[in-house]
Amino acid sequence: MWKNLTKLEKWFKKRTYPMKLKDFQQQIFDYLSEKTLTPPRFIADKKGISREIRINSYKDSFINGVIDVIEKDYYVTCLFIHEDTNTYIKNYLKSYPPSSHFINEEGRHFPKYIKEHPPSKAPDFLYELAQMEWLMNEAFYNYYSYKKEEKTPPTKGTFLHVNPSLTFLTSSWPLDKIWNEEKPYNKKDSFITLWATEDRSIHVQGWSPLEFQVLQTLKQYPILEEAVEHLDDSASTEELTSIFSKTLPHWIQLKMIFGNENN
Repeated sequence: MWKNLTKLEKWFKKRTYPMKLKDFQQQIFDYLSEKTLTPPRFIADKKGISREIRINSYKDSFINGVIDVIEKDYYVTCLFIHEDTNTYIKNYLKSYPPSSHFINEEGRHFPKYIKEHPPSKAPDFLYELAQMEWLMNEAFYNYYSYKKEEKTPPTKGTFLHVNPSLTFLTSSWPLDKIWNEEKPYNKKDSFITLWATEDRSIHVQGWSPLEFQVLQTLKQYPILEEAVEHLDDSASTEELTSIFSKTLPHWIQLKMIFGNENN
């Protein structure tokens, strides 16, 4: 691995900087794909990062913490830091704390930090490399359509609906709320739902296992009477009554069920 990384450094040093970031991005994608220096899931194709990879990164943000997510977002960059990556990222977070960042955008300013505080043994292209990796993450929003996703029943666990637009990057994604929503339930048994509506607002909510099951049943059987029939064996009448009286109106208001075909 390190022998290959040395070759990569030499390859970049032959280039003349600054080069257009788009060209830089394409060249390193091609090079990494050819040399298979990273797992295939970290190499974005022309359509950017897949839904599964990005959602897994969202999950990591509240399960494993900020540092782990940044290391994944900047997988190749971190290979070239040649320092204690964990400590380096901690120092970065002191300068750019993730208090009000968009969802999973704790690492947005990481390239800038690298430029301001370059690692002692870092290659001269590290700043551009970090920028490229961040663009790879942002590319996800350009190619993933939440409208298409509506046609596919969500899998068990966290699921995400987003509009394919970088406009979302200027909208507030309450990452801290995702973490807080996990607290009422056991992490292994709770579910975080993220979805977008036509006004391009992003919604985040944590559900108990039963609430999540009811929600999915209502999406599958839009007629309430049919949904109740399929839920009779899942919970007591009192539990279902509580969900229908407290949570169901909230779901309808947010167009998560009953007439949400166009969202």
